[in-house]
Amino acid sequence: MGFPNNRITNRTGGSQLITGTSQINGDFVSIDSLDNATKFEVLTGNGTGIANVTSGSAIAIPAGVTIDGNFTAIKLHAGSVIAYRK
Repeated sequence: MGFPNNRITNRTGGSQLITGTSQINGDFVSIDSLDNATKFEVLTGNGTGIANVTSGSAIAIPAGVTIDGNFTAIKLHAGSVIAYRK
């Protein structure tokens, strides 16, 4: 018996590819990292400990990792992600 995949049913509002360093605002439910050097400057929501205001101290998120939660602002230091809307 496996776990239900609620990730797919929660991604009903479309997706947005984010490759630059401009802040993107919205109602996001998950974020897929596409680059091994993805770092967040701003990640507002219920994710803690992965964003930082300096790229040297931000945690690198490897490609293929999905971060689930409720996010309202995303700003990258580096890398690229696909953010899925509610």
